[in-house]
Amino acid sequence: MVRAKRVKRGILAVAAGLMMTMGGQEAQAASNADQYMFNGFSEDKNLGPLEMALYREDRLYVRGLMRDETPTSLNYADPRQYRFVLSRLKLAGKSPKNSPHLFKLIAQRRAEHLEKGYEVGMTLTAASNGRKTEHFLGSTNFLSDTSAVYEVKATCTHPNAAYYIWCDAAAWDNNGEPLGAMGFSEVYGAPYTKAASHGDTSLSAATSFESDTYTFKDTPEGLIETYSVRRGQGRELTYAATVQKPVTAAGDQTCADICLNRTWTGDCDYDMTGTPGSLTIPLQGTLSITAPAGNAAKFDVATIDLYKQGALQSPGYIKVVLPTAGGGCDVDSQNSISLPMQEFWQSVTVINDPNGTPKTIAWDFNATFDQTCRLVQAQLELTMFLAPPVLWGNSPISRPVVITNDATAQNPLFQLPCITVTNSCLAAGTKVQMANGKPMPIESVKVGDRVANPFIKGGKSLTVMDTAKGFEDVMMVRIEDEKGKELLLTQMHPVSTKNKGMVLAKYLEKGDTVLTQSGPSKLMSVQREDFGGSVYNLKLGSDEEKGSLGEDQTVLFANGFLVGDGQIQNRYEFRELSASTQGDVRARLPKRWHRDYRNSTRR
Repeated sequence: MVRAKRVKRGILAVAAGLMMTMGGQEAQAASNADQYMFNGFSEDKNLGPLEMALYREDRLYVRGLMRDETPTSLNYADPRQYRFVLSRLKLAGKSPKNSPHLFKLIAQRRAEHLEKGYEVGMTLTAASNGRKTEHFLGSTNFLSDTSAVYEVKATCTHPNAAYYIWCDAAAWDNNGEPLGAMGFSEVYGAPYTKAASHGDTSLSAATSFESDTYTFKDTPEGLIETYSVRRGQGRELTYAATVQKPVTAAGDQTCADICLNRTWTGDCDYDMTGTPGSLTIPLQGTLSITAPAGNAAKFDVATIDLYKQGALQSPGYIKVVLPTAGGGCDVDSQNSISLPMQEFWQSVTVINDPNGTPKTIAWDFNATFDQTCRLVQAQLELTMFLAPPVLWGNSPISRPVVITNDATAQNPLFQLPCITVTNSCLAAGTKVQMANGKPMPIESVKVGDRVANPFIKGGKSLTVMDTAKGFEDVMMVRIEDEKGKELLLTQMHPVSTKNKGMVLAKYLEKGDTVLTQSGPSKLMSVQREDFGGSVYNLKLGSDEEKGSLGEDQTVLFANGFLVGDGQIQNRYEFRELSASTQGDVRARLPKRWHRDYRNSTRR
C-alpha cells in the first residue's frame, strides 16, 4: 500500500495552520481533529504486470475520447472507462477495503450509467457556469530552461465545501508511457486541494509530452467526477513575457488590490467600481518568441484572426479560484455564442520585429468573470493558460504558456503578484466620533483626521490612514438598541459585543448586548433592508499607533456603536471563509465518510 506522505516539492497544503513534515516522513498531525488533507504518490507495485498494461492501454483509450483542456465526466457504463478509474485509484493505494464509501459511490455511479443505457465510447458533459466546481491543469512548466523535468499541477475545488475530494496529477509522453509517479491529494470536509507530480522527459525518446488529472468529489450538490488531459508539452519553443496588469505599485511588496464596490483612496491598485455585480480583473502584457532564433518561428496571424472572429475556438483559459471559499470561474462567455477566450484574442495586437516577422503579441483588456464568482476581502488565485498558434516554417507548433499568481507553481513564465479583492462599509450619514468629541458624517472624514478610540492612552484617538467609498448591492443590516440608537451597515461589518467579541453584522440577533459609547446596550431590533446610497469605511492607526493596540482595537464609534474598521473587517471575513476547514473533521463529515477518513489518517 502506498504511504500518504507530506512532501515539500509539488504538493500544496492550503489551509492556514496545516504544517507539512519533510524528508519523506509519514503524514502526521497534531491531532486527528485537525488533519483533513492527505497527499502522496502512486507506486507501480500496487498493480500487477497485466493490470499495469491494461491501465496504460485504457488511459490511451480514454485520452482519445477527450478534448484537450476540457474536464469531462467519464461514462462508467463503458467497461474500459470504469476500469481506468479503478486502476488509477488502485495505483495510488486506494481499495474497497480502506476506502469503502468511495468505492460504494463509484459502484453506484456505474449502476446509474448502466441503467441509463450509456453506450460504449461516449463521455458526458460536465456542467460549467458561474462560480462552480473547478478542475483543471494549471502549471505544466519545466523546472528551468535546461531541466528535463517538468511540473504537473492540478486544481480541484468546489464552492463552499465538499465532503470529500480526490485529486491527482500525472505526466506522460505522447506514446502513453509514464514519466514519473502520479501525485494525489484527498481532502475531507474542505473546499479546495491540489495535486502535483513531476515528469522526467529524459526517460523517453518522445519529443512531445502530456499531463492528465482525475477528480472525484462528493458534495452537498451530488457527485462530481471529471478527467482532463493536456497534450503537446514540448521543448522546441521558448517565450519571454512581460505583464503590466495586474501588478502592485512601484516598490510595493503587498498584494495587488482590486476594488470592486469600494474604492480605498490610498490602497487601491485598480478601481473597478464601475462594474457592479461582477468580478473584473485588468490584464495587460506581452508574449514574445525567443527561440528558435531567426525567422524559424512566428505567430500564426491567420489563426489569431480566426480566434478573434470566433470562427475557430481557441485553446486555453483564464481562471479564478477562491482558495478560502472553494469554487471558481472562467472569463464570462457573456452569451451562448461567444467563446470565453475570444475576448482575450480580440484584445491582442500582433507586433512585428525589425525584420517584419510577427514575433510578439500584446493584450490589454478587462477580464470579466461571472457575477457568482465574486468574493470580497479575499485573495484570488488567477491562472492564464495560453496556447498561442505558432508556425515554424509552414508547420504549426505549440507550447503552453502559464502566467499565474499561484505562489507554489514552479518556474511559471511570469509570476503574478497575489491579488486581493476589497469591499466594506457603513451607510452614508453615519456619525463617527472624532478626537475632539464631536460627531462627523463618515462621508466627511478625510485621511489625516483623528477618530476617537477607547483603547489609545492619552490622546485616545487614531489617525485616519485611508477611506473607502462605494455602494452595496445586497441587503444591509439595521440595528437598534434599547437607547434608541440606530446603525445601518453591511452584513460583513464587525460589531463589538459584550460576551462574543467582534461579531459580523449578519450574525447579530435581537437581545444581543453590544458595546456603545455609553456602555453595554441590548439590541431591540435587527432587520435587513436594501440601501441605494453610498457606503463608506475607514482604516485607522499609523504603525506607531497600532503598536500599542491589540488585534481588534482599531475601532471607532459609529452612531455611538463600537465597530471595527476596514482592517478588522478584513480579518473577520477571512476567518469566516476559513471556518469550514477548522475544527474537528469528523464533526463536519457525514457518518458515511468516517471509516474512509479514519483509514486515511492511519495511512
